Amino acid sequence: MSTVGGSFAVSDLLVGYPVAPAQAARYLLGAAVLVAWARWREIPLRRPTRRQSGRLALLAATGLTGFNVCVVLGLSHAEPAAVSVVVGTTPLVLAVLPPLLSGRRPQPRLVGAAAVVLVGVAFVEGSGTTSLVGLLFCLGALGGEVAFTLLAVPLLPRLGPVAVSVHTCLIAAGQLVLVAPLLAAATSTPVVRVPTAAEASATVFLALAVTAVAFVAWYTAVGRLGSERAGLLAGLMPVAALVAGLGLGTDGATVATVTGAVLVGAGVASGLTGGRIAAVSSARGTPGAVRG
Repeated sequence: MSTVGGSFAVSDLLVGYPVAPAQAARYLLGAAVLVAWARWREIPLRRPTRRQSGRLALLAATGLTGFNVCVVLGLSHAEPAAVSVVVGTTPLVLAVLPPLLSGRRPQPRLVGAAAVVLVGVAFVEGSGTTSLVGLLFCLGALGGEVAFTLLAVPLLPRLGPVAVSVHTCLIAAGQLVLVAPLLAAATSTPVVRVPTAAEASATVFLALAVTAVAFVAWYTAVGRLGSERAGLLAGLMPVAALVAGLGLGTDGATVATVTGAVLVGAGVASGLTGGRIAAVSSARGTPGAVRG
């Protein structure tokens, strides 16, 4: 999540480039790198079953393709801060939704920690205005961010983080190629054009760091921590973006942003500690609770 947040400055280089081809190229290159790495490390890339393939397609459509489309279209109707704050509710949603779906009560301490993280994110990002259409796109992006984690949970035990990342990236690349004309028409941009050197470099960086590395790291964390506790770490994205901005000299620290960063850190630390205790205690009475 820190890698994703710290890459926002690089993503700014692609603002003027058509979204669909840039993201499709990023996912294809990221998948190719992961396949090469898996062969070198002798990590098996298991072939998904028909049911798993359907879940992977849904994961790609919501967590990758749908998320990108909603963010791009949302930014034309809402300020970036509004999009960030709505997507920043991910820790709270992941603290509440998974236990409800599995018939359990959400852990109060984990929900409280997620709320603290959300307040911290709001301090870091500030406020932003949005229209009703913009809000709907923001909620769509939030749904995509949540689906990116929850839909992968049942796939990780058999396929593993690397295979899930590879299959999802390949499917998303194909989906983005299909929606490229529609997205170009909606944003009044060309379907595709030759990228500049800066745009090509940004795409390569996103493919390596934010796709190949970050996807596998995230799915490994979800498999080991569970989606509820791992979701807290999503609050690190705006903090990492702030730190990167300070390092590049594009942003300055204020009392609000420093306060927000401290709140995010406190919420994550509290939730990870409390979540581990709660997960272990619940596992004693319910087999498989930790893995779930």
